[in-house]
Amino acid sequence: MTMKDIKQKIKCWLEPKGFKQASPKSLFIKDQGFYFIVASVYPHKALSGFFFELAVKFLWSTHEDISYDYTVGDSRVYGQEDPNPTLGGILYNSENLESELAYMMKEADKRIDAYMALADCTVLLKCLENRNDFVSVVNKDFDKRDKSKAIALVLCDHAQEAQEIFFNDSQYDSVSERLSKSCLTYDEFVRDLLDVINSLRRRLEIKLKIKLDDIDEQALRRN
Repeated sequence: MTMKDIKQKIKCWLEPKGFKQASPKSLFIKDQGFYFIVASVYPHKALSGFFFELAVKFLWSTHEDISYDYTVGDSRVYGQEDPNPTLGGILYNSENLESELAYMMKEADKRIDAYMALADCTVLLKCLENRNDFVSVVNKDFDKRDKSKAIALVLCDHAQEAQEIFFNDSQYDSVSERLSKSCLTYDEFVRDLLDVINSLRRRLEIKLKIKLDDIDEQALRRN
């Protein structure tokens, strides 16, 4: 089986789940409104194999890069065989390639379900409270000022706690400047947050070459 065959097989598996193939063609996006579930498959020549990755990108970022903002464990989803304990991956020439793919897809389905559950903001908040996120990596003193956690608090209608995280903090640009330096009401925050998200969605629509519609307040209040 070639890399082209594997990409086609993964495409046929992901599309019924709501994923769209983006640009580059190794990238697949499931649009969840205020975040994407991102899947990617890419070759590793040294192993004569490939990797498959799943992660979440939050759309309250100012960055257009497809970053992995949240993962359940490693972003990579492995098969049962491990050709390299450091790199992982699945080999093209494995005698068990079909069963390896089936195992990988089964494990990936569990993560996709977990990532879809983040649309419930209370689930998102619980996950963010327990993860080792980029803020604590950059500066341990700021682990309680995680903007992702703050936004989850707002979406769960805990605006006051979130404002304490945003107020007078210019360390990070996870949201626009006006959000980080304003004491906003819940409704004002949601409206400004929608502006940030929809602005990035429009830019990503062009960059990824996929169709994305603007989202409204209902998409942020599904919890």
